[in-house]
Amino acid sequence: AAGVNLVVVSGFRTQSEQQYLYNCYVNCSCNNCNLAAKPGYSNHQSGHALDLNTSSPGVLNWLNTHGASFGFKRTVPSEPWHWEWWGGGPGGGPCGLTPDNCTTGEASACANYGCGCVDHACSGGFCPGTGCSAQHTSDCGGFGCNCANGDCNGGFCPGTGCTQKETNDCAAFGCGCVDHACKGGACEGSGCTAGETKACADQGCGCVDHACSGGACPGSGCTARQSSDCADAGLACANAQCQPGPPPPPPPDAGQPSPEDAGAPPALDAGPPSMPPPSPEPVLGVLGCTLAPTPSLAPLLLLALLRRSRRRDR
Repeated sequence: AAGVNLVVVSGFRTQSEQQYLYNCYVNCSCNNCNLAAKPGYSNHQSGHALDLNTSSPGVLNWLNTHGASFGFKRTVPSEPWHWEWWGGGPGGGPCGLTPDNCTTGEASACANYGCGCVDHACSGGFCPGTGCSAQHTSDCGGFGCNCANGDCNGGFCPGTGCTQKETNDCAAFGCGCVDHACKGGACEGSGCTAGETKACADQGCGCVDHACSGGACPGSGCTARQSSDCADAGLACANAQCQPGPPPPPPPDAGQPSPEDAGAPPALDAGPPSMPPPSPEPVLGVLGCTLAPTPSLAPLLLLALLRRSRRRDR
């Protein structure tokens, strides 16, 4: 009625067909290197998945607008043509209206709290839980990915593999979050997913807290935890390992001058101020005059006294 023609490009697949497409994906030798699950893990083999002609005009927009009304949902973020049906839509179905086994009413109620819905309970987002059913998690695992909030996320797929609640909880301890676990930052681990680590390694770099660091990239290649552990051993940290050599300089001690003050003169003694030296006492000289005891006048004074004594003797 909307003038859009839907065409099934790929539907059910046998084990050998899935093996062929998986080899194309791994070796990047055919099928445009498109992502393909391991044989036995593809929902094309279970009959739940269809690849549709989303490159045709209007098809993807129609599916995004109306697909859910018929129980279809995109489950692979990087493949707009991949759509799956797990029940729901006109005629109902045994698994409710969402791929993770919730009715639309339950999903809507959980969304009011910023959460997803799994097996008729709020899960993922800002609520406890991964936000993925066991089936959904297994499906994502077939691509080497984790599952978070109803999508393949983390592992070898884009994303951290953590819900918002998990990310916030880990951040409260100064840590990052990777595949539903606190890693990186002040926690053990690099803080990177397998996909992020591989992407950075392809550039000759390490990966720290979801970013390329160390190796051929800027940065030390060490998390805060690794740097702290090395510093405790008196060593520096580079590329996630303690390196021999001088450790980073310690912060200036409160009782010692800081590096900026290293050239300043030492502080004066805080004791009582010293008294000025006493003034030289006056020396009584001839004719009732006083003379300062300077070295140049002393011989003259002595000579005058000797002459006066001689006159008296005469």
